[in-house]
Amino acid sequence: MHVLIATAGALPPQPVADLLERIWRPGFKASVVTAIQVPREFLDELNEEASEWSPLYPDADPARSTDGEAVAAYVTERGHRLAEPIISALAARSIPAQTVFVDGVDAADAIVATAETVGASLIVLGATKRLFAESAWDSISAKVVDRSRIPTVVVPSARQESDETD
Repeated sequence: MHVLIATAGALPPQPVADLLERIWRPGFKASVVTAIQVPREFLDELNEEASEWSPLYPDADPARSTDGEAVAAYVTERGHRLAEPIISALAARSIPAQTVFVDGVDAADAIVATAETVGASLIVLGATKRLFAESAWDSISAKVVDRSRIPTVVVPSARQESDETD
C-alpha cells in the first residue's frame, strides 16, 4: 500500500500519524505531497531587481538563475516548510515518508495527478472547512474526493469553540 498524504499546512499532523500508525505494515510506503501555487509575479519582480537583491547564499548569482530554477527553489522551500510537521509526526512513530512538491495552480488536480503518478492506493488530506457546510463543497478536499478514483480519507482540522455550538 502506498499512502499519499496531501498537505497545505492545515492538515493536523498528530491525527494523521495516529491513523497511519494503526494501518502501517511492513512494505507500506508514504509520500507527503504539497501542491504549491507559485507567485510568479513576485518571482519576476525579484528577478527584475536582481542587481539590487542580496542573496541568502553569497555564491548565488540571481542574475544567472533561470525562471525554472527560481520556481523550483520556491516550490522546494515552501514545500519543506508545509510538509515538515507531518514528516516529523510520522518520524516520531518510525514511519518513513518521502516528500513530493509540485507546482500546481489547481491543488486538487495536482494532488490527484501526483497520487496516480506515484501509484498511491490511499489519499489522506485535511479539511479546513466544516465537512458538511455548503462552502466545503468547493474546497480542495471535496474536489479531490470528487476527481480521484483512489480511496480518500479526509481528516478534519481541530474544531474551533464557535463550531461546537453550531
